[in-house]
Amino acid sequence: MKVEFAFDRSAVFETLLVDGRSARRNRVNDVGDLTGDERAAWICFGRLAGGLFTLRNFPGPWRLEGPRVYGPERYHVLSTSVETLRAAFFVDSGDYRLKRMILSMPDASGSRRERCYEFDGKAEVPGLTLPAMLYLSEVGVGGTSSPQARPLADLAVNIDLPDDFFRRLEITAGRADASAGEISGSVIGALFEDEELFVRIFTNWSESDVARAGWRNGDLILVECNGARFESRFYFTEDKVEPRHQVYEPGRSLMTHAPMRYPVFYIQFNNCAPKERYELLRSRAGTLAPITGRRLK
Repeated sequence: MKVEFAFDRSAVFETLLVDGRSARRNRVNDVGDLTGDERAAWICFGRLAGGLFTLRNFPGPWRLEGPRVYGPERYHVLSTSVETLRAAFFVDSGDYRLKRMILSMPDASGSRRERCYEFDGKAEVPGLTLPAMLYLSEVGVGGTSSPQARPLADLAVNIDLPDDFFRRLEITAGRADASAGEISGSVIGALFEDEELFVRIFTNWSESDVARAGWRNGDLILVECNGARFESRFYFTEDKVEPRHQVYEPGRSLMTHAPMRYPVFYIQFNNCAPKERYELLRSRAGTLAPITGRRLK
């Protein structure tokens, strides 16, 4: 299985290659092998997707956990082990389609945490019926760290691929250049919500870039995005924000990242007032536009 992550198809910032034994990742030009529960979880999902969302690629042994009833919904539940994980599969008792995979894994305290993959709807492709929606959640993770349900679109079968397609770990988001106090790179995606003037601009800057630049929580960063200039307050994660900096006030912005969702840093205006600034940024912050950040003394 090959998985590419991007806000725009022309700027892939992470690529994963998964087979039955290993998982390798290129995350914003940092290439390495996945280990532990993360590796096992991706192997499970790779087996599931490789079996066209059936259990044919899981060798077992299987344990029948019995039925589960949720209102009008009734499932048959089967479980097996994959390395350190306990995997449970919920099969609809009506149409016998797989509707849910729950991976249970030990945490640092010795108890277990769960990651849930849910599948909904039907997408018809020649000779096959596949899920139309995917929802991923984890017990104890909610709010902005919990992704929304995603449609499975542009499904195709038997397409021609390059011979080395499942060996290449390339990304297309470009490289960032970091030195003391400064980072330069590219915009890899942007969100502009006109009614609230909400703006979020994603860069190709990673944690290692920030470390090389030496930025610290509370630093004021001068940002230049394709000719548009503004100041943004840096925080490694949003929970470190100091109220005195008023980063959520109209016209002010926050530079941060949410590691559980994105490996890259983004700039966020909750209200990008005045309207002229909003329109300027929207015209300049296109995919792969140049962007730099310099710490102000």
